[in-house]
Amino acid sequence: MTGVSTNVCVESTARDGFMLDYNIILAHEACASYSREAHNMTMTNIASYFGTVADTEELIATWKSEEKAALSI
Repeated sequence: MTGVSTNVCVESTARDGFMLDYNIILAHEACASYSREAHNMTMTNIASYFGTVADTEELIATWKSEEKAALSI
C-alpha cells in the first residue's frame, strides 16, 4: 500500500483490507502525512496489528523473485 495522509486514509484502507483477509504490506517511504509523528504511529500500528511495513526496494526485489519463480514452473 501507498498513499497520502498515512494516518487517516492509508491506515483506514489498511485496516479494512486486513479485515477482508488481504495481506497488507505498507511501503513506508511511499506514504506521506502532515506530521512525521502521525506517519510513524501508523507504521507502528500496521506493523503491530494489521500487516507488514517494508521499503519499496524490498518490495520490488520480492516481486521480481516471485515472478522468476512463477515463470520457471
